[in-house]
Amino acid sequence: MPDSPIRLMVLVDSLMRGGVPTHLKMLLPALAARGVPVCVVCLERDEVVGAELEAMGIPVRRFRIRKLRSRMALDALFSIRASIRAEGWNVIASYLFSACFLGSILRRITPGVRHLVAWRDTGFWLTGYYRPCMTWISRLADGLTANSDAVECAVEQYLGRRHPRIWRVPNAVTLPPQAALPGAGFHIGMVGRCSREKGPDVFVDAMAHLRDAGRDFTATLAGDGPEYAAVRERVEALRLEDRVALPGMVLDTEGLYRSLRLLCVPSRSEGFSNAVLEGMSYGVPVVASAVGGNPELVSDRTGRLFETENAPALAREIMWCMDHPAECAAMGAAARERVAREYSPNVQCAAMLAALRGVLGVPDGISSTP
Repeated sequence: MPDSPIRLMVLVDSLMRGGVPTHLKMLLPALAARGVPVCVVCLERDEVVGAELEAMGIPVRRFRIRKLRSRMALDALFSIRASIRAEGWNVIASYLFSACFLGSILRRITPGVRHLVAWRDTGFWLTGYYRPCMTWISRLADGLTANSDAVECAVEQYLGRRHPRIWRVPNAVTLPPQAALPGAGFHIGMVGRCSREKGPDVFVDAMAHLRDAGRDFTATLAGDGPEYAAVRERVEALRLEDRVALPGMVLDTEGLYRSLRLLCVPSRSEGFSNAVLEGMSYGVPVVASAVGGNPELVSDRTGRLFETENAPALAREIMWCMDHPAECAAMGAAARERVAREYSPNVQCAAMLAALRGVLGVPDGISSTP
C-alpha cells in the first residue's frame, strides 16, 4: 500500500464518555482500511474501549491527566509533540474539551501539523470559561466537524462569522443482518447515560402516566451516570419497580434492542443520538424529543416526536404506537432502510476523508482506495 499523505492522530479526553467511543470504533477501522495511518491518544486511563481499538489494529497511547493546569498535562503535551515529530502525524482530530485545548496548543508549537476540532453536541455544557475557550479553540482550528445540522447551526451561532470551514461527519452504525423480532408483551426502552441532559426523569414520569392509564408494558432504562441514584429513587417513589428495570450499563445492547417494541429518546439536549441510530438499525420505531439532531433522524416515516421535557406528551406518543402496531412496524422498516442508505461506516468514512483532505489541501481521490 502506498504511503498516505494523511496521517491522523486522534486526541480524546476519555474513551468512556458519551458517544465518542462508538463513533471512533466505527470511524477509525474504516479509515485504516482506506490506507490512512491512525493512532489514538487518550488523556484519561482506559482499559476497555482502548483495548477494543487495539484489537482492531489501532494503536492507543494513554495518559492520566486530571487537570489541564498541571505538570502532568505539560509533560503529556511535550510527549505528544515528540510523537508527532518522530512518527510523522500531520493532522490532529480532537474530541472533547481538554483534548481540543491541548490540540490547539500542539497546532501552535508543532510546525506542519493541522488541527480538526470535532463538535458533537449543541453546546449545552458551554458555561463559564468553557464558552470563550471553545470559541478561541474553534476559531484557531484549521477545520471543524459537526455531526448534524443542529450542531452545525449551534457552532455558527457560537462563533459568528469568524470560523474555519465546517465539514459534516455523521455518526454511523453497522447494520445488523436481521431486524429485531420482539416477543410477547410491549417492551419499551431507553438507552443512554443517566444524566440530566438525556432526560431519564422524563422517561420515568412517562412510564407512570402509562401505568395510570391502565396500559400493559415493561420498560428498561439502560445506562449509568451521575443521575442513576436519583432515577432509582424516582422509580421507587412512583412505585414502578415492577414495571421499570434499571440494569445500569448494558454490554449486550444487541439483546436489549432486539427485545424492544419501542425506543424512547427523551433528551433535553442532543447532537446526533447514537441510540436513535442503533434502534433504527434494528428496525425499532423511535419516539424522541424534538431537540437537536433528533428531528433529522426521526420523522413521520421512522418514528414520532414529542415536546422536550413533556412526560405526558411522551406517554401519549407511546400509547399511539401501542394502538397502531401496523404503522409502527412500517416505521421500523423505514428506519432500518434509512440507516443502511445514509448512516453506514462507509458514508461516515468518506465524509471524514473529505475533512482531512480539506485541512491538508490534499486532492480528492488520494488515500480513499477501499
